Parts: sequence; structure tokens; C-alpha cells
Amino acid sequence: MQHVFTGVGPVVLAHRGGAAEVAENTTAAAAHAAALGVVMETDVRLTADGEVVLFHDADLGRTTGADGAVEELTWEQISGLEVDGGGSPARLVDVLASHSHLRLNVDAKTDEVVEPLIGVLSDSGASARVCVASFSGDRLARVREALPVATSLSPSEIGRLRLASAVPGPLRRSLAAKVPGPDDGAVAVQIPELYRGLPILTPRVLAVAHDRGLQVHAWTINETEDMERLLDLGVDGIVTDRPTALIEVLAARGPWH
Repeated sequence: MQHVFTGVGPVVLAHRGGAAEVAENTTAAAAHAAALGVVMETDVRLTADGEVVLFHDADLGRTTGADGAVEELTWEQISGLEVDGGGSPARLVDVLASHSHLRLNVDAKTDEVVEPLIGVLSDSGASARVCVASFSGDRLARVREALPVATSLSPSEIGRLRLASAVPGPLRRSLAAKVPGPDDGAVAVQIPELYRGLPILTPRVLAVAHDRGLQVHAWTINETEDMERLLDLGVDGIVTDRPTALIEVLAARGPWH
């Protein structure tokens, strides 16, 4: 399956467009990721009038200082706001149209945004350069059923993968076979190093994921020594607020594409 992460790695995923380098999830963030030639990791929510916008929080306050929730305001109201650090909110359809080569990793934050997201991807013809992520297995199932688009694993699917990594031999292969792979639309496992203090990004998890044909992306990694260590471990991509720093790390290790 050819997909957004196909090609020479490791993959640089600019978290919210590179939140330490530019105002997150804005038109400026999309332009920043496009200029660097990296994947823009972003989030989508639905406005009151049905527009798919790049926004992480349910509430507008942290990034714009405005009162209210994204779902309570129209796109016209939201588009007039300024995001802290400079830049304006962005619609997914505009980002896809403005940056024809930009690849995106899009986290569907709510149930309500799924169908409009599917519509934007279908109408734009941009599915081949997008990976859809979510903390909801139901949302990912709806996306996989509707579109030939890459997705990451859901939390429950990651749990199955971790379980498979913890058992030996034939049982491992049997359990791993129940984890969605590229033939099912799943192409990546996107996980932190630790969850509630316990390591979940381990050599065994990496091995099982790779055997299943899945890439492993670590998030959210901002220190260069951690980037180096995870690349040495064998991860296929890193989600970072500092994409420029990660590019420098990769370039120092050899040719980076």
C-alpha cells in the first residue's frame, strides 16, 4: 500500500505544525511544515456551521484568548481570531488547496468531525497524502470504511500489539495477525515512550509492529538526545514541536530526504 509515509525515512512529523517554532495549527504552521518538507501533525474539529478546522483544544481560550468552544462558533467568527504567537486559524480544505505537496497526519478529535473530514478528503482528492489518527476506534473504523486512506492504530489496537509483543512464538504471531495492517488501511503505530510511567515503546513492540508492516512513530519528542536515542532504537518517525532540530539531527546522521 502506497501511503503518506511511503519512501525514505525516518519521518519528521511537525507537532501541530511545529509548535515550538510557529503558532500551532495555523496557516503559518501549515506553511512552515510545507517549507521544511515534513509531515504536519495536526488536529481537526468542527465549527458550528460545519467547517473542518485545525484546532487541538475544545476551548478557544488557551491559544486565542477568546471565550467559547470551537463547536459553538462559526468559521467566520473563528477565522477573525489571532492565535497566540501570530497567525490565524485554518480550515483543512484551505490548507490542502494551498499546499499541494504537504503531507498531513490528522487527529479527528470528535465524533462529529468524522463525516465532514471524510467529505473534505474525498472532495479534495488528497487522501494519498493524509494519515488519519484518533483516540477513538469507532472514528477510525468509520474512516477506514469510507475511504482508501492511511490511518494509525487506535488505543485498543495498540493494546493488542503490546499484548502480542509480550508473548512468545506462535501465540505472538496469532495475536499480531489480529492487529490491523496496511491491507486494512492501518500503516502506523503512534505512541509515547511511556504511558503512566510504564515503557510502551520497546524493542519487542517495534519488532512486532515491523513484522506487521507498520511504522512506529514516537511522540512528542523535543530533546535532541531523546531523538538520537529513539532513532538508534529503530523508530520510523518522530513527532516533535521542533522539526527543524530533528532535521538537523537526521542530517548529521546521513542524507535526509
